[in-house]
Amino acid sequence: LIHPQDIVRLERSLDETLRNPGAQSWTSDYKLRRMDGRYADIEENGYILRNKQGCAKRMIGVLRDVTSRKKAEAELETLKNTFSDLFQLNPLPMWVYDLHSLKFLDVNEAAVAHYGYSKSEFLSMSIQDIRPQAEAAAFVEKLRSEVEPGKPHSLIGNHRKKSGETILVHIKGNSIHYGTKEARLVVAIDITEKTRFERALIDSERRFKTLIQESSDLIAIMDGDGVYKYVSPTIERLMGLTPEQVVGKNAFTAIHEDHRAYLIEQMEALAEKKSIKLAPYRLT
Repeated sequence: LIHPQDIVRLERSLDETLRNPGAQSWTSDYKLRRMDGRYADIEENGYILRNKQGCAKRMIGVLRDVTSRKKAEAELETLKNTFSDLFQLNPLPMWVYDLHSLKFLDVNEAAVAHYGYSKSEFLSMSIQDIRPQAEAAAFVEKLRSEVEPGKPHSLIGNHRKKSGETILVHIKGNSIHYGTKEARLVVAIDITEKTRFERALIDSERRFKTLIQESSDLIAIMDGDGVYKYVSPTIERLMGLTPEQVVGKNAFTAIHEDHRAYLIEQMEALAEKKSIKLAPYRLT
């Protein structure tokens, strides 16, 4: 009835135990075939009765069906492995820290690669240690006042890599139990380049807007149908109109009919050319 793969192991284990005069009990686990042909996981505990010479004479055993427990343990192990993979293989830096001491409890491979600290270095540090020194105290105060167990929390702040480089990160975290400790699971998104690009774009737009508004020429932006999307303030001096009176209207309605077809043709040519030079034309 015992599964063929377990027989040799059980015989060896039982024989070694019975030969040992000091052994009073024997414990093992194996698979036992049921009446329906399926195998059950069995845990057996035996008490060995010996004579005065220490030789085993009898063994009283108790068998316990632990199939459900084994199944639950296997499912739990699968969940642990799944969580471990989601954590360790996540492309974003992640870590777990103690909610009270703020010490790192675990970090994933992406955090090691991005921040430059080894895993052992991380585990000897607290989350304060990756903050610029001048900001560490304020950060802890903010953390203590805002983070609540069981609730998600996010913030944007500076982190310091092992190289000394300061990066801007968006931190998102939530509470978990890490063994017996109350902890937070955190993901760190480096937004340094994104923020730098956004600021550069804002500066570029500001310079472009200043250039247009201070130009003595009339500058306009139209869509593909010739509708004004922007007109510089110079139009008031040149034509006596405000930009608001012109934006949203079609430019060709103000062109003299003798020149309208020509301008429409030139406008369509812009689909294949980067720029065109227009001959003089009249407005109505």
